[in-house]
Amino acid sequence: MFGGLCYYAKGNPFSFLLGEDLALKLPAMQLISASASRAGDLFHPGGGEFVMREYLALSAGTLTDEDKVDEFVQASYGFVSGQGNPEEELAQRDLLEGRSGLYQKKKRPARQNEKP
Repeated sequence: MFGGLCYYAKGNPFSFLLGEDLALKLPAMQLISASASRAGDLFHPGGGEFVMREYLALSAGTLTDEDKVDEFVQASYGFVSGQGNPEEELAQRDLLEGRSGLYQKKKRPARQNEKP
């Protein structure tokens, strides 16, 4: 996927390995705190403008710390496979809705004079 590797938990993607990036799907609060602590940043596959906002691309410093990598991989796998605490995982709803539902633009209602 995206020219890299994708790993799944219970049929849902939880990790991407693309070039030098290891990106993991995380609960919203963990994603925010990891970004704030510079453990990683939002994943931009291929370095373009498209952002996979629910994935953290681990920083070079984090990737050199085996314990940190293991911690993030376990958290991601647990989150995607439904092993976490739903009250704390604000992005769990994102998983249930699916990726297409998250990025689908809402259609505006047609005005009276417009053709549908």
